[in-house]
Amino acid sequence: MQPQDNLHPPILDQLEAYEAVREGMERDYFSRWVVFYHGAFQGGYDSFDTAEEARRTKGIKTHESLVRQVGKDHAIILAASDPAARPWKYPTTPSPTGNWNN
Repeated sequence: MQPQDNLHPPILDQLEAYEAVREGMERDYFSRWVVFYHGAFQGGYDSFDTAEEARRTKGIKTHESLVRQVGKDHAIILAASDPAARPWKYPTTPSPTGNWNN
């Protein structure tokens, strides 16, 4: 089982959209934070806080978006169950409760 197997389908769409343009993102936005929503790039930002603020301002729902730092080996996934939109690393193993948010 892969970590992404337990992710909500809209998150998988965002991960796929990012992977499709990864090379260009790494060239143009390396080390910046990017937002993907509905399978489309929404913008690049200098910090996670700025990206999160832009996401909220645009009314983008947390469970349907991806905020990721380009060039890093993890994604930041914002979960619908986390009203504070606290990020965590892209899951690699389930927690003892079966959640993928460790």
